[in-house]
Amino acid sequence: MLVILQIEHHTAVENIEEILSVPNIDIAFITPYDLSASMGLQGQLNHPDVLKSCQKVIEACDKFNVTPGIMTWADGIEHHLNMGFTFLLGGIDEAILYNGVKQLVDEFNEFTN
Repeated sequence: MLVILQIEHHTAVENIEEILSVPNIDIAFITPYDLSASMGLQGQLNHPDVLKSCQKVIEACDKFNVTPGIMTWADGIEHHLNMGFTFLLGGIDEAILYNGVKQLVDEFNEFTN
């Protein structure tokens, strides 16, 4: 069994050491879009305060021997690896869904215009 915590809110970051002190947590997984929204910085995934929060989680993971993870995207993979994340999930689900639907709509529009 793999125990993965989702760190989606700024209060989770504020309490990250207490959270990660619980035994048998394998991965602390940040969802940056949700985290940025909880900070009043919706969608600003590279805002200095969001990045600072990510770094705080990475440091706590190191302290408690928990794998730091993040939902990343094509332009963010190298950056996230360099930050110290070692568990990466590619793609933001809303963006994947949007892009797929947009492609379908564009294809239909080609034939109806």
